[in-house]
Amino acid sequence: MKTNHQYSRPFVKGLHILSACIWLGSCLSLMVILLGYSSRGGQETQQTTYRLLFIFCAYLTIPSSFGSMLTGIWICKTSNWGFTKYRWVITKWVSTIGAILIGAAFLGRWLLELKSSADAGWMSLLDAPHYRQIWISFAVVGSIQTIGLGLLCLLSVFKPWGKRGEIRKPAGKLGFVEQTGNETSLSRS
Repeated sequence: MKTNHQYSRPFVKGLHILSACIWLGSCLSLMVILLGYSSRGGQETQQTTYRLLFIFCAYLTIPSSFGSMLTGIWICKTSNWGFTKYRWVITKWVSTIGAILIGAAFLGRWLLELKSSADAGWMSLLDAPHYRQIWISFAVVGSIQTIGLGLLCLLSVFKPWGKRGEIRKPAGKLGFVEQTGNETSLSRS
């Protein structure tokens, strides 16, 4: 007999994948818009660009990051993966929480400063040293975070590391010898 978790698991897993895709896609879109359009045109173009970036953050990036984190908590809690059993899951947790904290502590504040600078009506924003420093910081940290999110998606697909405490020794062409405690088994991974 199937439990409620078995019926809801595919739905929550789909929400997790959807949230991760929206998070990565919105971050990628933010970087393309920032790098491609924020320094072009006049004041009106810059104001529109930063309003668009703010809307992306408020309605796509932030909700999808929390959606990804919450569905990840549910998946870890109801599956055999657990929170700390596998190295790749631990890496995803640390990276996800780190990305959310960096977004909240730095990227969000920088975006608000860029938007308020554009709304203030400076004609040539890139000539203002404070604006330029914030723009470069946002572009560099945002790009690193976007690349990191892409790597997290690949980590979810390939699951490269095994359980904690396992020692994997090469066993020639047959595969790997896994040794946990006193047990030894042969795997073809």
